[in-house]
Amino acid sequence: MNNNRTAVFDLMREIYNAAGIKTKRAKVDFFADRIVQACSEKTIARAMEKLTKTVGADLGNIKGKTIMPFLQAAKTVEGGGIYKWIKDNPSLSALIVSLPVSEYRETLKEVEIQGERNASGVALPAPKYDIPIHIKCLSPLQHGGDVKAGNVTLFRRMDLLTQTGGCITLPFYAGNAIRGQVRDILADDFLHRIGVAKNSDKLALWFFYALYSGGILGNGDKGVGLLNKRIGRPGTVNTDGISKLRKMIPMISLLGAALGNRIIPGMAMFADYRPECVEWGNGTNKIDSLFEWQFMTRREDNENSIENNSMIVNAECLKTGVVLHGGVDIEPHCSEIEIGALVHGLDGLAQYGYIGAENRRGFGRVDITCEGIKKYAKRRAEYKKYIEIKKKEIYDYCVGIGAIHACN
Repeated sequence: MNNNRTAVFDLMREIYNAAGIKTKRAKVDFFADRIVQACSEKTIARAMEKLTKTVGADLGNIKGKTIMPFLQAAKTVEGGGIYKWIKDNPSLSALIVSLPVSEYRETLKEVEIQGERNASGVALPAPKYDIPIHIKCLSPLQHGGDVKAGNVTLFRRMDLLTQTGGCITLPFYAGNAIRGQVRDILADDFLHRIGVAKNSDKLALWFFYALYSGGILGNGDKGVGLLNKRIGRPGTVNTDGISKLRKMIPMISLLGAALGNRIIPGMAMFADYRPECVEWGNGTNKIDSLFEWQFMTRREDNENSIENNSMIVNAECLKTGVVLHGGVDIEPHCSEIEIGALVHGLDGLAQYGYIGAENRRGFGRVDITCEGIKKYAKRRAEYKKYIEIKKKEIYDYCVGIGAIHACN
């Protein structure tokens, strides 16, 4: 059996057996969640350090003879491959270390480590954007990824190739999240300017989704029948109808939407945001120095209950002061009115000053700077003037496609 692999798993098994876990969940499930949390660390040594703390392991019950082999394995190239395997298979790793001794040894023989993919190097440089955007964190920033680990929320990450052909995993803030906030801001503004309340019965449900979440793809909603007559039913395209839609509702044209069985492509591309660090190639700090853990309590206030329903939640956050870089690209055939809508939305987001999760707790307070946006100031004014002048025509158009119920 491979000595390095055995050394790593032996120490993890010792940590499992020494864990002071008090939970109603199965111990192995809890341990798997803590492996996920620990593997947010850059090195396997730091991961085992964090794992020991998060499971409350009694250090006196950990056999000292497992330490030296682990430290030797951690320094090897293969140690990186073992760490990656544990990152990719946290539940399986927890199951392996929980097995009885005889089964544990036999099972460990079947763990195949492909070797470490080169985890060194720097990411490929970011392209230039039509509107570069810089975000400075004025409070911790939380942005959860797809990986769930019990009450632990890890920051969103992506795998990417480096300039040397290696593979690294780096954090990012999704451009689509910024797009979603800009969409909400423009939707609120659009409805206000044409005189329709967001919670009004006049607003058709499909149109609400189109404005605020980019719509729903499918033909199950009969409410889009009037719209289909204008833009073309499934399998057909009415170019004049689509052109009219883009002119009457510039924000949908700008950001795109799924309408019935048809997707209206947007005119703006929102890039992901990269924190300043050595690994992203845009800073001097190491990536692991940008993070901190925030501990929060969630509870239900129930006056009729004498039980304490509080729950501790741990979130991995970017620290206050971290700067992220991204931007927006504009399609060449984007109209001046649509560009004005984009600038209006970005300016609204900068004024709002919050992104990410847990804003009510003060997280995600940011300073947003959009480079070169001043040159589009005139177009922003033209957008607002356009909606004001055409609001009656826009309202009637929305009634005509069934987006607004005029009778209610």
